[in-house]
Amino acid sequence: MGIGSVMGSLTSTDGDFIKSAGASSTYYPDFGWYGGLEVLGVTGMYKFRSANDDNLTFTGAPVNPLTSPVTIESGWNWIGFTPQNDGPITDALGTVVTNDGDFIKNQSASSTYYSSFGWYGGLEVMAPTEGYMLSAAVGAELIYPNFGADDALTRTQTAKELPVFISDWQVDYHDYEFNGHITVSIDNHKDLNGDYLAVFAGDECRGVAERVDFPFDNEDKGIYLMMAYSNLEKGEELTFKYYNSLDGKITEYAESVDFTSDMIIGDGFNTFSLSREGSLSQPAEYGISDAYPNPFNPVTSFEYTMEKDGMVQVSVYDINLSLIHISEPTRRYAIGGGGGGGGK
Repeated sequence: MGIGSVMGSLTSTDGDFIKSAGASSTYYPDFGWYGGLEVLGVTGMYKFRSANDDNLTFTGAPVNPLTSPVTIESGWNWIGFTPQNDGPITDALGTVVTNDGDFIKNQSASSTYYSSFGWYGGLEVMAPTEGYMLSAAVGAELIYPNFGADDALTRTQTAKELPVFISDWQVDYHDYEFNGHITVSIDNHKDLNGDYLAVFAGDECRGVAERVDFPFDNEDKGIYLMMAYSNLEKGEELTFKYYNSLDGKITEYAESVDFTSDMIIGDGFNTFSLSREGSLSQPAEYGISDAYPNPFNPVTSFEYTMEKDGMVQVSVYDINLSLIHISEPTRRYAIGGGGGGGGK
């Protein structure tokens, strides 16, 4: 259908903008929509920037998904959803030639394909009126099933309220043009279901995720499936804060990532690890944290801080064997920087 027909129910404003993966159009009050994007197709996905809250309504004959295949190319694909009812993502993408690391997202959630297990993530159901971005390793022809009204009973319609301690950790993804995904883990201590992680640009919250169990390993591992948002296509620094539901404590972490649109950082087996508590500012005193995990096999980690430059010798004591092991005898760690630092 022509763009004017599809968008005709909206109260359009000067500068409203719509784009597909390869073209765009802008609204001019005295003229209407103008640009390279003239027709909206049923199999495509579109990103629309509106100055107003509104409802988009139009009429037409329902599409038969079985006779309206979607061409999938290697790389990113902007795809629509042609069935008239919600459907589980595994069934919806059943005709796609999936490979380890294939990835799908909408504005608020995502899922990753694990070759031995299938699709896993916060995006469990695909729905009409929503658009999706699918990253595929190889091309394929996607043919959606004709879902019935009860084929996606697992779909959650209600938003979960945040604990009162972090009620200000809010983000409206409609405020941002770009998004990306980070799979994060807390690796310096044990976290629990009910804990939350947020990502920030300065003091502005850019994404929130609740801890979930990753079911495909044997480590009882918790991860955070984080959607992050920005209006800069790349370069904005993102930092992390963690909420412990047992004691209500909020912990800042020193690790950071630079935002890039459509970034996919980590997965359930290879997470982006957070372990360095606190900022990277100047330490005020000498200190050393507990080792975690302890006992350890084969690795453990701990943090130390120094108030000024110096040399550090790390010794490991094995109390089970009553022996002292020096890690590479008299090995020394130079602490750089002007006037203090730390390490792990």
